Amino acid sequence: MYPHSREILKPILFGRDVRRYFVPSADRFVIYCHPNVETCRYPAIERHLAPLRQRLTKRAGPQQWFELQQPATALLPIVERPKIVYPIIANQCRFVIDEDGYLVNDKMFVLPLADSALVAVLKSRVANFYFVSVCAALEGSRDRYLEFRAQYVDPFPIPLEIEKASSELASLANQVHQLYKRRARAKIYHERTALQRQIDATDREIDRLVYELYGLTEKEIRIVADATAVETPAAT
Repeated sequence: MYPHSREILKPILFGRDVRRYFVPSADRFVIYCHPNVETCRYPAIERHLAPLRQRLTKRAGPQQWFELQQPATALLPIVERPKIVYPIIANQCRFVIDEDGYLVNDKMFVLPLADSALVAVLKSRVANFYFVSVCAALEGSRDRYLEFRAQYVDPFPIPLEIEKASSELASLANQVHQLYKRRARAKIYHERTALQRQIDATDREIDRLVYELYGLTEKEIRIVADATAVETPAAT
């Protein structure tokens, strides 16, 4: 009996997919053929690829005609588990937890842990202030984008006292995630507006906790708040 094609059909995220508060449902898949895959075991896949054989054979590299050029099989144990994902280029902090084991394209990075408290810190005003200061910037037609490359994200200073507020931060991060999903499904304007107010209030509570964790003074809080006052609407 042939195995099911789903074994090598993997959902994949592109950088533009990831929003500030959520990862969208899978609507894109990659045929994950690598050196250990024999297409003859997946006749439906083989029939799908057969008309493309000539074009695929022309690709540079030593791979078989049906194989991905860079399958990165060593990363599968990381990407198929819950993890933090974020796009390389974005106009705001977009660190979210992927719980569905998506593969990612080359416009995204992965942090190999699923820590909601850390996500809350990484999307706070303090983090935004930090990344605006250190990340390379790109000017778009209507907005300013930052390059969230690993060289800027990896050195991000995690507050030493984060464990003390870990449970509360995680709870707030999960709360705002659920509120945003409800807002995305809401059909009535006043319902969306009410949910947005709750999202904003939860974000402010996260910011308050993060200010405390970093030990910021009132003057420093005003500097951060003033520098991050203009934000992209949460719907993006």
